[in-house]
Amino acid sequence: MGLLKSVDGPRIDVNDITTFEYYGSDDSTCATTPALCTYRKGDLRKTIDALGRATEVLGYDPQGRPLSVLDANGVVTDYEYTARGWLTEGNELKYCYDRFGQVVRMVQIVAGKSFTLNYAYTIGGHLCTVTYPDGTTVDYARDARARIKEIGVRPYGGTRPVLLNNAAYEPFGPVAGWAYGNGRTLNRTYDLDYRPKTIFDTASGGLSLGYGYNTVGELTELKDGLQSASLAGYEYDTLGRLTKTLDGVNPMETYSYDKTGNRKSLLRGGITDAYVYPTTSHRLSSVAGVARAYNTVGNTTSVGGTAKQYVYNANDRLSQFKQAGVIKASYRYNAIGERVATTGATTTVIDTYTLYDESGNWIGDYDSAGAAKQQAVWFGNAPVGLVVGSGGTQTLHYVQPDHLGTPRAVIDPSRNVAIWSWDAKSEVFGNSPPNQDPDQDGTAFVFNMRFSGQRFDAASGLIYNYFRDYDPGTGRYLQSDPVGLNGGTSTYGYVRSNPLLAIDPYGLQDTLEPLSNLGRRTDIPRLSLESQVSAKPLSPAGKAHLDRGCIGLVSLYQRLNVKIPEQAPGTTCYVSQPRAEAAATCKNPTIFAKQGHWRRGRPTPSASGQIPNDSVAGGKVNPGYFNYVIYFQQTDTYAWMNHEVQANQSANPQMASISPEPPITYDDYPQEMWCVTCPAPPKTPTPQGSAK
Repeated sequence: MGLLKSVDGPRIDVNDITTFEYYGSDDSTCATTPALCTYRKGDLRKTIDALGRATEVLGYDPQGRPLSVLDANGVVTDYEYTARGWLTEGNELKYCYDRFGQVVRMVQIVAGKSFTLNYAYTIGGHLCTVTYPDGTTVDYARDARARIKEIGVRPYGGTRPVLLNNAAYEPFGPVAGWAYGNGRTLNRTYDLDYRPKTIFDTASGGLSLGYGYNTVGELTELKDGLQSASLAGYEYDTLGRLTKTLDGVNPMETYSYDKTGNRKSLLRGGITDAYVYPTTSHRLSSVAGVARAYNTVGNTTSVGGTAKQYVYNANDRLSQFKQAGVIKASYRYNAIGERVATTGATTTVIDTYTLYDESGNWIGDYDSAGAAKQQAVWFGNAPVGLVVGSGGTQTLHYVQPDHLGTPRAVIDPSRNVAIWSWDAKSEVFGNSPPNQDPDQDGTAFVFNMRFSGQRFDAASGLIYNYFRDYDPGTGRYLQSDPVGLNGGTSTYGYVRSNPLLAIDPYGLQDTLEPLSNLGRRTDIPRLSLESQVSAKPLSPAGKAHLDRGCIGLVSLYQRLNVKIPEQAPGTTCYVSQPRAEAAATCKNPTIFAKQGHWRRGRPTPSASGQIPNDSVAGGKVNPGYFNYVIYFQQTDTYAWMNHEVQANQSANPQMASISPEPPITYDDYPQEMWCVTCPAPPKTPTPQGSAK
């Protein structure tokens, strides 16, 4: 049948083979009662990792979506979908939708505790209110172009203070600043390439940062917000990896790397820490003489013998942290991989429950009784507010994020002073603690947000980074990248060693930027496209995708290394763009169109609106040709490319089109289908390569 049977990892000293088993025949009910058919010949049945742990799909619905999954711990996770194909329930998560496919309620249940988020939308479908589990309501007022202009926060039973207002925007989208409710302002400026230039709040304790770049777009200087004083300098190697941080002309840290991007050494304060690796893998053996150990699948199990010990569950998620064999913390996850509960060392009672929104942003922490500890307020992908406490003791604080959305200051609006700060000049990989008492009043303010998607865990000293755990002391993850080599050749590394320009909110790989239109269609050359896709140079794999033209542009953003986008796992197709957008309920969807002609005539949609993924074939005149268009919801932008790399590039250069409107279909491509890819992050290494 041509199905993948196994993936053999790079290790030659141990068995690190992942095997796949498939159903050899249709379920017996398929012939007599198709509606009750739970699997068909060729459906994936079981995945067995290198430790012999099996994950089995017990059944699928008629659209090929998993209904029940048995993991290696014997836990069965059941999934339910609406008639339109939206997930309604998975393990301890429940979703409710309105008739437009928008999530209006999410309920998370952990150990009998229920936490609910409610959403409301404008007539145009834009978010207008979020109600938190404790009844706190955050409302978003918008301008005529539906951009957020004001955010208010109303504690349950309380009055509504303004968190921020008078939000202003640059002509082509980025926010140019806002005023906080107490009158202080945060201004953001950009250079002609729309790169961040300054972020400044002139009030006491406010954020004040400026940025300088070299000719290839690398961030080379950190200044104050007035651009008058240099705070730090940065140097890079030819691959864009950070090699040196400078205080004036004096080095603060110096980093070196091997040929695959693993850190070889760190020189700081006159002391060099050597990083040692075996010749057979990317697994770090020791740092400064302190040994590290791993299990067969590449998860770090100890640092310094029994000084730090890490235990993992069947899904390769960190489940316990120990010291000298004594449990210091235990962790629990929901069905989509979010850490939702933490238990301390001295009790089996959950100390902290944690909740996230539909984008994976941290919403709040709650105590053992379910009362709120801290809850975050978001402006896009950046935190701007923090509600502390519960009931009548709640207080609202302002959060000031930098150019990457990293919080750098927390302001007490009543006293108008900073009560927490994380110096942007500190160690760039996050290995410096924040100042928890900058106002020197003797009271430490604890706030655990770090880089985008990260939260500090005091028990282990690690940083939870959604699907992996980050060690800021080494600038690496404890686990190899689940997406394999798509995340870079150094599968444990963080954002390809450039934390000044890249983020990794899900712990999978550094992010690609959504393309933005300029209010009209613009055609740009390949190199300009690359610079807009990523702030860092694209990897060889990324460049190879774009070599294939429009189809490769879609594959690049899918991040699944599948040559035909509509064949990618987790992809469903529809007859219209609105249908595809309504199905895009995951955290990082890829929405795209394939233009050509109907392969078997116009398809009849199923009850969920789906059509077969192979409904569109190539053009009528040129059957081998077709067009792919990718759509970015965040920026309301369409993008496509003219063709693959040609033999004579000077005569036939690759060009990309970026537009607020989709391209029209024409004679050779008269029909189109719209698809959405919502893949679940893989548990096991993917076939494209999985160096450990």
